[in-house]
Amino acid sequence: MVTAANYSGRPSACLAADNSTTTKTAADSTWTTMREAAEGKAINVQQLVVPADTPDKAAPYLAGLAAQHCTLIVTVGQAFAAAIPNLHKADPALRFVAVDSHLSAGQMGLTLLADADLPAPLARQIQGLAEL
Repeated sequence: MVTAANYSGRPSACLAADNSTTTKTAADSTWTTMREAAEGKAINVQQLVVPADTPDKAAPYLAGLAAQHCTLIVTVGQAFAAAIPNLHKADPALRFVAVDSHLSAGQMGLTLLADADLPAPLARQIQGLAEL
């Protein structure tokens, strides 16, 4: 017997990445970590890979993920990282993880990770969503 899973009301982690070749490796490892961390837990994960090469092009995609009530938005690529501060100002409750960005630490709701250090800290953040 097949039953449908109820995905509404679950916390979600959403990946936003550009589709450039320079971010492909980081985006792939980030997505793998996100999927594995959410496996078997009541957490939704989704990815959005788009041709956004400037913060102005990336901002509407991040705003769309916020409008979809993503609990945690994970970004890969400089354009998405640079769009975070303005979106965070508009909604300080949003939580972000920026992978391989040039942002500085200290912003509330923002965690900075290098691709090389990615799996464990990102997995902990995603698995922690199940406790919300």
